[in-house]
Amino acid sequence: MITGANRGIGLGLTKSYLQLGHTVIATYRKDKESLDALKSDFSNTLFTFPMDIQHEDSVKSTFKDISQKTGQIDLLINNAGRYGSNQASVKSTMDFTDMLVTYQTNTLGPLLVTKYALSLIEKGADKKIVHISSKVGSIADNGMGGAYGYRASKCALNMINKNLSLELPHITTVVMHPGWVQTDMGGANAPITIEESVNALVQTIDRFATNDSGGFFERTGEPIPF
Repeated sequence: MITGANRGIGLGLTKSYLQLGHTVIATYRKDKESLDALKSDFSNTLFTFPMDIQHEDSVKSTFKDISQKTGQIDLLINNAGRYGSNQASVKSTMDFTDMLVTYQTNTLGPLLVTKYALSLIEKGADKKIVHISSKVGSIADNGMGGAYGYRASKCALNMINKNLSLELPHITTVVMHPGWVQTDMGGANAPITIEESVNALVQTIDRFATNDSGGFFERTGEPIPF
């Protein structure tokens, strides 16, 4: 299952797992044309569902529908997220409402999805949860500052992942940095293509085991300091 699967890294991951022969549950908030375009080649293995991870009613309702399609989830990738407005300096105008939306999306959203997916993950073969985070959420690696809302939301997501790893020791749950990628968020000047990021993510995710749970990793598997 992949959230935010209609564009960027989420769409890239969806294509990759479909091409590898997996069944993919792909969720989107709006604009599913990119997913519909995949249906002709993967009509039996791609299932799409609308879901707004900011709202519990939406997540709960979507999982009722998902449970009618499948009895298990082997791998959950919490990919959906937002950058929000650039809260660069405390001395400038700061949009705290926007920061709250960013936190709700990037931090509480993955926790909410995990909560409602858990019963299906418990029945899965691999029992893996991957949260797409960002290196800018690392306190130890922060040498530039800025991006208050985005940095804080990803840092908090990393803590949530650590909590999950302690509460659910039989499930592998990690946070990953996909790199600076050429997406709408990353921009055209980013050095890494979606395909390069996705290929590395897929290979690394496949190698993860329970002893990696709670960790923060590059797309290639190298640990990132918290």
